[in-house]
Amino acid sequence: MTGNKFDFPVCGHHSGLVKELKALRMLMDEREKQGREALKIAREDMERRLESMNEFRAQLEKQTKEFKGITECRLEMDPVRRDVKDIRRIIDTQSGARKWSDHIVTVIIGLIVLLCVWVLTK
Repeated sequence: MTGNKFDFPVCGHHSGLVKELKALRMLMDEREKQGREALKIAREDMERRLESMNEFRAQLEKQTKEFKGITECRLEMDPVRRDVKDIRRIIDTQSGARKWSDHIVTVIIGLIVLLCVWVLTK
C-alpha cells in the first residue's frame, strides 16, 4: 500500500501494530467497497420498483378514465328500474288473479261435492 500513511520505517517493537493497522485498513476498504456495491444494487432495485409502480399507476389512471360517472350510471339504470317495476306489477297482478281463480275453483269443487252428497242422500 504505497502512499498510505503507514508506509514508513518503524522499529521492530511497533511493526506488529503497523501490520494490524494495515490489515484493519484493508478490511475497512473492503467493507466500504461491499457497502457501495450493496447500495448500487439497492438503488437499481428501487428504480425497478418505482418504474413498475409508475406503470401500475398509469394503468389505473387509464382504467379510471374509462369508468362511467354516477350520473351516467343512474341514467342507464332508470329504464332498467322502470322495467323491473313493470314486471313486478305484472307478477303481482297475476298472483292476485291466481288467488281469486284458486278460490273460485275451490268453491266450485265444494259445490260439486255438496251436489253429489245431496244426490246420493236422496
